[in-house]
Amino acid sequence: IKTPAGFALTEFLVPRSYADKYNLISYALGHHIYESRWLRDPRYMKDNLYVWYRGNDGGKMEYLRKFSSWTADAAYNSYLVSGDKDFIVDLLPDLEEEYRQWESDHLLPSGLFWQYDVADGREESISGGRREKNARPTINSYMFGNAEAIAEIAALAGKNELTVKYTAKADTL
Repeated sequence: IKTPAGFALTEFLVPRSYADKYNLISYALGHHIYESRWLRDPRYMKDNLYVWYRGNDGGKMEYLRKFSSWTADAAYNSYLVSGDKDFIVDLLPDLEEEYRQWESDHLLPSGLFWQYDVADGREESISGGRREKNARPTINSYMFGNAEAIAEIAALAGKNELTVKYTAKADTL
């Protein structure tokens, strides 16, 4: 869809009560990035990321973290297709801030991340329920991929300390 902040990808054409600005839902954001990296025109993938991270009056969308995220991993893998170093390095502060936010409110004392069933995008499962803070394999694999991606992007930016920091986070997970 065309928004005032740029193009964005969404899975719903009708308004949803749980959607963000422009009727966006972050549930499939990583998937949308992975799929749009193959489009001939990279504007759609780039706009989509910019809308999510900077399209809410210059800030991130309110519900960016409503669902588990593999956005940094998807964005980095898009860079591997496009080779657009300036774009991916420009996103580094946004991706790192999102990671820090996940650590601030979804990290267990064990060092693993927790998530509710439905917010993990896997509906209800045997792991507990919608109100149980479980260390689920999915969110931890996403955060591992995100940490590795942030380390790689930091290396592209010449930020060696950040590369070491996120490489260690991935190794710990």
